[in-house]
Amino acid sequence: MQFNRAGLFVEAMRGDAVMTERGADKLMANPDMLRWRDHITDLGREKLFWKPTAVKVDKEFGVYVLDSGRYRMQIYRKTFRELSDDQIDSPETYADPKIN
Repeated sequence: MQFNRAGLFVEAMRGDAVMTERGADKLMANPDMLRWRDHITDLGREKLFWKPTAVKVDKEFGVYVLDSGRYRMQIYRKTFRELSDDQIDSPETYADPKIN
């Protein structure tokens, strides 16, 4: 999930997979799996995570999500820019000082 500077919800990562060449090769080599897909009326849900079990962030801020329910890894690479200190509010701006 992503939040803006004020802590308000902006975006949720629910998954948005696309078929890779390797995935297509696996389907073509597995007739049972190919037949099962023929009976699915809405393939849209296959894009969503089923059982995400691990998340890793690399040095370039790429996010890797292991989805064991769908036997795949989804990779996210978003455009970003680093903020300078004067662009970041201090924690006190949003934190309640009465809570310790």
